[in-house]
Amino acid sequence: MSLGQQASAITLVENLSQTNAGADSVGISNYRQGTSFTTSSGSYNLDSVTLLFRENIASPNLFVRLYSDSSGVPGSQITSFTSPGSITTTLSQNTFTLTTPQALTPNTTYWLVSGISSGSGNYRWGYTNSFAETGLPGWTIGDGFVESMELVHFKHGL
Repeated sequence: MSLGQQASAITLVENLSQTNAGADSVGISNYRQGTSFTTSSGSYNLDSVTLLFRENIASPNLFVRLYSDSSGVPGSQITSFTSPGSITTTLSQNTFTLTTPQALTPNTTYWLVSGISSGSGNYRWGYTNSFAETGLPGWTIGDGFVESMELVHFKHGL
């Protein structure tokens, strides 16, 4: 992935390499899925997330959003990701990007939430039963039900 001059992309935390255990619906009757992640002590800008996703019924209203944490549940919406041009019809890695990288506060829990904002559509978000993850020290993916994701950060001049 190329992010331009004086920048590099690194994986902050991921568990996509773990065995897939299934996939849960996103979109039926506005059913939403989410998972949390916690940052380390450093300062980072989030550029994109890669999620194990599959399209069942396409919708232009699919969203993936970043939320603050409010006592262990999603709090206020911070930003929305841009969906890829199309979502694969088989469960595979699909990358959702931010137009402007989002600064993340050190030692903070955030939530990724996906759903359909209006109308119909149906997607499946894959998950793993494994708690194993790789990435930078101090970064963790929450032990919630939907856990298959990868966070990528935009790093200025380093």
